[in-house]
Amino acid sequence: MMEIEELVERLKAGENQKTEFKRAVTKDAARDAVGMLNTNGGEIIFGVEDDGKVVGVEEGAEQEILEKVVQPIVPKPKFGIHRLEMGGRRVVVLSLVKDGKVYAYRNVVYVRIGSMTRPLNVEEIVQHAAEHALLHFDSLECREARLEDLDPGLIEWYFEVREKVRGVRPLSPTPESMKLIRAVKEVNGELRPTNAGVLFFCRDPQRFLPHARVRLEFFEDELMLESRKKYELGGPLWKLAEETLKRLEEEVPGEFITLPTRRVERKKFPLAALREAVINALIHRNYYIPAETLVLVFPDKIEVRNPGSFPPGATPERPVHIPRNPVLAQYMYDLGHIEKYGIGIIRMREFCRANGYPEPQFILEGSFTRVVFTTLPPRVSALRQQLDGTDLDILGYLGRGKLTSSRLAALLGVSKMTVLRRLRRLEELGLVKKSGRGKGTVYFA
Repeated sequence: MMEIEELVERLKAGENQKTEFKRAVTKDAARDAVGMLNTNGGEIIFGVEDDGKVVGVEEGAEQEILEKVVQPIVPKPKFGIHRLEMGGRRVVVLSLVKDGKVYAYRNVVYVRIGSMTRPLNVEEIVQHAAEHALLHFDSLECREARLEDLDPGLIEWYFEVREKVRGVRPLSPTPESMKLIRAVKEVNGELRPTNAGVLFFCRDPQRFLPHARVRLEFFEDELMLESRKKYELGGPLWKLAEETLKRLEEEVPGEFITLPTRRVERKKFPLAALREAVINALIHRNYYIPAETLVLVFPDKIEVRNPGSFPPGATPERPVHIPRNPVLAQYMYDLGHIEKYGIGIIRMREFCRANGYPEPQFILEGSFTRVVFTTLPPRVSALRQQLDGTDLDILGYLGRGKLTSSRLAALLGVSKMTVLRRLRRLEELGLVKKSGRGKGTVYFA
């Protein structure tokens, strides 16, 4: 529920993707409500002019909002309505909760772009449904491909590896077994390859799905004006993952770090965690978005950029298993490329923490996800033997922006006193600075 202090801040900030002002309750507000529900949720504040001036609404506005705005939305949304008084005027806030469904008003699907609401066309609706894991691309027929485009040798190889890795009963590449693993499906009495079948068992799936590739590029700096090396990688999904990781292993330089008892050489970036990120990107990307998976390598960071955000219910902090492409996930699991569903992000973090690398950062940008791996700054590397995993976690969080000690404690799951002791020590080492006073004190790296 919005408090009066937050309302004041919203009025100052103006309309944006998650805030809409309405002078009065009208049926047109249902379009904005649907746009918010299909994007990131938000609030429609009734009784406010477009410029943020409070004019108030009449008694009974809450019922009007229910009848004119909420009830026409299909399906029924999750929402809340509450009233606030400001300067003697009544303001009513409609809060809309995104839950992963696709909503419509008068059979039109809308989304929110900035402070504007616009309808989606048919192709965009399909992309939107796939993004919310309501439509599984991998289970659908690949219309351009035919049964003979699948390689029986690859299918036989998959069954052999699957038997050894998972201990399941052996299968032969017959039409029935191919239907069983959903590599093909029956369409009008004819067996046709699925998108999963093409991506995994076709020697050149890019003939049919040209954007299902990886572009691996190496840059001298973050301006990205010129790359020193670039690979356009194709082939079946499992091979695409292997080739990307092989190139990274060859190209990522080594570094020396000093441990308490010895000096060791290792790769500059955590290859095991990068492996999880690349495989996750290929399995969970939104294949309805016609864009490549990008792996961009800079001197001090590597980014895995992936078409597709996290499905509803899953976040980087709560990486539950909600596969956008469950058939592809099963294939990679059967081959041993993933060990257990839903723990890829956890494994990335654990490996980085255990081996002294900064934890990866997950950045969600609309329908794209960026996983960013960074190196330790030289001043941190010089003091590496005096730092433990918690110290590195603190420096990682502070490297992304200023934080209070309370916020750091919540992120780390430890007491505020523990965090303050750590921060004082990191200040003495010259790795952390602070500004402000009292409750307004913030720390930064």
